[in-house]
Amino acid sequence: MNLRNFSLFLIVLGAIILLLSAPSITGFAVFESGSLKAFNFLALAFILIGILLMSHAINLEKRVAVYDDGGNKTSKKREDDHFVMTDPHLTFGKNGTVYLGDFRKEIIHYRSLGKDGEEMIEVIRGEYGSSLHQLAASGDADKERVARAFLDILEPREEQEEKSYILNSEERREIQEAFRTWEGVIKKPQQEIMNKYSLTYSTGGKHGKFKQNTYGRSVTCSITPSDSGRVGLNVAADIIKMINSNIHDKTKKS
Repeated sequence: MNLRNFSLFLIVLGAIILLLSAPSITGFAVFESGSLKAFNFLALAFILIGILLMSHAINLEKRVAVYDDGGNKTSKKREDDHFVMTDPHLTFGKNGTVYLGDFRKEIIHYRSLGKDGEEMIEVIRGEYGSSLHQLAASGDADKERVARAFLDILEPREEQEEKSYILNSEERREIQEAFRTWEGVIKKPQQEIMNKYSLTYSTGGKHGKFKQNTYGRSVTCSITPSDSGRVGLNVAADIIKMINSNIHDKTKKS
């Protein structure tokens, strides 16, 4: 029994105990006994522990993990076929995992799409980059080897060399989360990002424009709400690119 099922079992058990004790409270004879109080306390404890364990199980399922499944030790392409990353966001399918070879194919495909593909890669970096870097520095040789293999695809060597003057994974994720629910109107999460990076926002017609103070670049976005969950992530990707370019220019001038 996994943790999620066990937590659900505790919640259901606690609810059943409460239901079974209800007639003693609401029936013809109302009484308070030590046993009844103990049953009620036990039921509430089961429910509370079940809820806490359920929350912990959900958080665990959202974490990124990597491993070598141990198959076919002699294969020339065994890393592609046997290095695995969990996929809690189901970005690469419904299985919840992705093999290195499939991961490579997806990233190559997105790179071939130009701007739209690069925006999707930025989303993937935001969702998995930080966790992969942590695993690559975890001190566990097996995990480090697998995580590094995925990072080498997600962040090619030439991009890694430029990391000293671009936003890191945590900063990119912060911007993506703030704009994930973008509906064309500045709300608190977006305002916090604007304050942090000195961004201004102006509107005209059906479009809005983000600009970073003292720089010429700007990002144009729609101010019309959309049912697509990707609209906000696309805006975030454009803002990240703008900030990275500005940091790059500033660093080269200094």
